[in-house]
Amino acid sequence: MKPTLLDVAELAKVSRTTACRAMNNEGRIDEETRKRVLEAAKSLNYQPNRLAQSLRVKQSFVIGVIFSNLFAGHFYSEIFRGIEEYTSGQNYNLILGCSDGSVEKETELIESFQARQVDGLIMTPTNHMTPEAIEILENSKIPVVFIDRCSADYEHDYVGTDNLLGGKLAADYLKQLGHRNIAVCMGADAETMSVTDRLRGAVQVFEKEQMHYFTIMGKSKARNSKEFSYAAMLESMDMLKSNEATAVMAMSDSVALGASRALIEHGYRIGKDIALIGYNNDDFCPYLTVPLTTVGQPKYELGERAAELLLKKIRDKKSKCNTKIILKPKLVIRQSCGEF
Repeated sequence: MKPTLLDVAELAKVSRTTACRAMNNEGRIDEETRKRVLEAAKSLNYQPNRLAQSLRVKQSFVIGVIFSNLFAGHFYSEIFRGIEEYTSGQNYNLILGCSDGSVEKETELIESFQARQVDGLIMTPTNHMTPEAIEILENSKIPVVFIDRCSADYEHDYVGTDNLLGGKLAADYLKQLGHRNIAVCMGADAETMSVTDRLRGAVQVFEKEQMHYFTIMGKSKARNSKEFSYAAMLESMDMLKSNEATAVMAMSDSVALGASRALIEHGYRIGKDIALIGYNNDDFCPYLTVPLTTVGQPKYELGERAAELLLKKIRDKKSKCNTKIILKPKLVIRQSCGEF
């Protein structure tokens, strides 16, 4: 015999009404009670009728997720895992889209997700959202949480990492090792707010400590960070030598990976002839021939906190925008910087 809502209520030691509200995300129920009801439902393998539930509470129990680049590496997959594990525990499903950095595709995805009547959106925005995308979000009143990147075009809630601090951590570590001439490899996402903040943080240290630095921008049309930075570093070998650079600071681990290939092809020994530091602490970093020193971001927690914030907004329609949750990065020291 299938378990009923009454069975769930009895196991959770709440009334049937409270159990119903917890399952439907209705009313003001404290998180501990909601969690107890959901755990009881899970242990009994209770499956509510989603169609009836959606009609009753006028919710789809679906959240849209839009990332700017799904295939850039470990970064977004870990964020998505944090989102998925939190939302599935609250009886929500996800639909996922990738804008690939295109404002047109981003607009199409927002429009598509609105048509599917998602209850909310978690997204990494492009640098400049289109007026059409902003109009859709404002008119539909869909709760939105931006993750990793802010937008200057739309008032929003945001969960991210302190990239300014992250840039300072990387630069300060290179200073401690005695480096005075630093090449900063920007990568394909050089114009995003997260990357420009990292650079600003690093430059504050460089200028304070009177360290010389120069940026490697690149001219490749490749969207893949590894391909882009590989080509950029190849183009910049003369600049690297003329500036007597002893260290390369990469704006992401994927950028570091592409740059390292170019450096190795030109006879540099990573961690011996030149230091290399990345950003993100992607899963491949410890497994490189010379394990990569990097600045780690709490990727899973970013996703989890974004999902938690969004569900609070969905449950409390009167909550104001502009909540900012900023998590701290940390330096992860391996062998790629050596000692100079």
